[in-house]
Amino acid sequence: MRGALLPILMVASTGHGALAAAEGRLEDAREQVRTAHPSSSSSPPSGGAGRRESSTGSSADSIEVDDAFVGVCAYALLSPFVVPNALMEDQDFAFPPLAPRPYAAPPAAGGWWTLRLGAEYAYEQDQLHRFSASTVVETRSRLGLSAGWDRYEQRGSAHDRIDLGDAEVTLRFAQCAWGHMHLGLGVRWLSDRVGTEVGFNATYGGEFFPVQPWTAAFQLELGRLGEATVFRARASIGAQVLGLQPYIGYGFLALGSVDFHGPLAGLTISF
Repeated sequence: MRGALLPILMVASTGHGALAAAEGRLEDAREQVRTAHPSSSSSPPSGGAGRRESSTGSSADSIEVDDAFVGVCAYALLSPFVVPNALMEDQDFAFPPLAPRPYAAPPAAGGWWTLRLGAEYAYEQDQLHRFSASTVVETRSRLGLSAGWDRYEQRGSAHDRIDLGDAEVTLRFAQCAWGHMHLGLGVRWLSDRVGTEVGFNATYGGEFFPVQPWTAAFQLELGRLGEATVFRARASIGAQVLGLQPYIGYGFLALGSVDFHGPLAGLTISF
């Protein structure tokens, strides 16, 4: 009898541990956003004055090295924008009519804006679930608007939840028939039973249409929310069927030192 009960107790203990871990992660996320974390102070290196004196006699060779280093850094910073623009041959920054959806031909006239609505579900491990909704408006001027809402929810005896949201003004800085790249800048917020925190958010991403009906997309986000740095990354693949686009992928979110990640699935509809 004791041997028969042992597996049941182990399963129950494992489930209880997962629920506690999930609840703890949501609470840790709150703490990361609302609690100031002192930065580790480092003492200045010894002999700094001597090194400063010796560095004043820099030669022309060292100046050349410094210039080269600055050039490499400038190229590294600009390459995420320059390279896609060159690959998509978008140097003239034209404003062609917008197609209503991927693989659809742009209208001969009009095509000033498009609207896309989305819904998404993700399993974030440890019995945590994420439910999301999004809205994206694109215009022929290349400027657009995007907004998203995410609910992280722990169900069961240890019920808990937090809501995250964001809204950005976006710019398609590179586009062609097989894809486009965009930047965004705006606000991010967190809301829960304690209150609401507001910060800023920046996005960088792209959507690609390699062969009909397949689509692929990625997005990176970086911002600040209360006392926590926010980083988010996601990638997905899908298929365009008329105005509908089902997709699957994987997402990662870090609120300070607390992270959430897991597989996702969603559906968008374009107008």
